[in-house]
Amino acid sequence: MIDVTGPNLQGDAHLVRNDERTILIDGGPYETAHDKLLPFLNRNSIRKIDTVLITHPHFDHMGGILAVLEDATFAIGEIYFHTISRERCASEPWGCRWGQVTRLKELAASKSIPIRSYTNFSGIDFGSAKLLKIVAFDEGECPVECDINDESLIARLDVYGHRVLFTGDLNHNLGEWLLHNRVGDIRAEFLKVPHHGSEKTASNQFIGAVGARYAFVPTPTAFWCWDRAKRVRSFLTETEAEVYVSEPNGDVLTTFKPDGTFSIEPRRRSTIACR
Repeated sequence: MIDVTGPNLQGDAHLVRNDERTILIDGGPYETAHDKLLPFLNRNSIRKIDTVLITHPHFDHMGGILAVLEDATFAIGEIYFHTISRERCASEPWGCRWGQVTRLKELAASKSIPIRSYTNFSGIDFGSAKLLKIVAFDEGECPVECDINDESLIARLDVYGHRVLFTGDLNHNLGEWLLHNRVGDIRAEFLKVPHHGSEKTASNQFIGAVGARYAFVPTPTAFWCWDRAKRVRSFLTETEAEVYVSEPNGDVLTTFKPDGTFSIEPRRRSTIACR
């Protein structure tokens, strides 16, 4: 989990890599990319990203990818991105910025980077690990009443006997659909907490069905401690999950080993005491 948050600014970015492949799931907001995302890539000597997965076209998930594309020192092999109309984007002006959508396409075209639809994505098999698509819906395909958040790519990483569930900004409606239709696919030991842990996110029943022992929340401390996250915060406390939050913990590295052991190393070991 890459810390791409800013003062009162949330953002998602997760890097998955082994000796064979490097995958970036979202890039956080453009506003923090030059201070957070790009320095992280540089510190870890990452110059080539084989696959970029943009879970959905909201600025706090896709903006940082523009900064990577603008920087000539980085190379991207392919981008998976939702199809979205200008009208659909305009229906959620608080999250979707049409200028970023068009800029992404222009930058990718200028570098001959293919942008692929999730319709053509089932997963990535890279040796010791598999990143599998659970669901991803193009505009108008969602099986329930969905906003753009609910159309997020939901994916699961299977590695050395462990499961990591990436949930984008999954909200209540699709969470309930998954709970009743794909419950076996969402069970995971590690959970990227959906929608930054906000009140609108999936229900406690969904989070309980995942059954995660380790939870990663890409959000500033203030957002995590506000009432907007109280339900999720309380539920994870009740389930005794080990929780890592972007701003106080910084970048959090989870390393999986062939013998089934793993380690979790936050850049900062900070404990949050929300009042």
